[in-house]
Amino acid sequence: MLETPAEPQKAHPAHEPPWRDIAAVVGITLLSFVLSVRFNINETLYALTRRGERFQIDELPIGMLVLLLCLMWLSWRRYEHARRELRARRIAEARVNAVLEENRQLAQENLRIQEVERKHLARELHDELRPVGLDELGLVAAIEHCVDHWRQRLPDTRFQLSVRGNFEGLNELLNLTLYRLIQEGLTNIYKHAHAPQAHIALERIESARPGIDELRLSIADDGCGMEPSTHTSRFGLNGMRERVVMAGGTFLLESAPGRGLRFEAHLPADGETNG
Repeated sequence: MLETPAEPQKAHPAHEPPWRDIAAVVGITLLSFVLSVRFNINETLYALTRRGERFQIDELPIGMLVLLLCLMWLSWRRYEHARRELRARRIAEARVNAVLEENRQLAQENLRIQEVERKHLARELHDELRPVGLDELGLVAAIEHCVDHWRQRLPDTRFQLSVRGNFEGLNELLNLTLYRLIQEGLTNIYKHAHAPQAHIALERIESARPGIDELRLSIADDGCGMEPSTHTSRFGLNGMRERVVMAGGTFLLESAPGRGLRFEAHLPADGETNG
């Protein structure tokens, strides 16, 4: 699961404008002027500094005034710098929030993918995973073994298996898809159909052009059937359709109450290998 960075701290409120400080400076200046007039401070300072005129001490008030103006200018620069930093921090926090949101979406997508993988694995485990005899016996022999197993398990149901064509050299996906479709179709007959008869037909329709043959699988029973509006996940048909689509094929379904159920899958054989 993706880790999300810590939430950014909220920015401090914007610095107060300098007008209040300027007003305080002006007020203090006026107050000092009033006090100077009231107590003749300038004359007193002149009397005290007159003896040190050779040291130019009497020019000190001008220097202090210049210093005051410089301090005011420096304060203004610091205020502008702080305001720019605050604006840059807000932009950075907005970018971090956008990254956090994207990270959350990625984490949700990751969880969704994990859930899909879990469901797929659970379905494979429910289907006993890969058949042991499929690699050793080949596709046709493995299908015959599967049908024989259901004949023994459902002695009251008559199973007919018809295989036509060459199924050597098909890739692993096609072999497993065909086997699973037959396995799930017979399981569906066992659970829901209660059918006296079931017919499984697998054929390879060869073409004059190599690499474009079609594999056709159909399973039909004369059981209880189902309503067309019935939710097909109850019968495992959604999983069968997904397998066919993943292999690049098409899935057809026909059913009616009391008239059994029949599905047909068409798969391209162009994924065969020469090994």
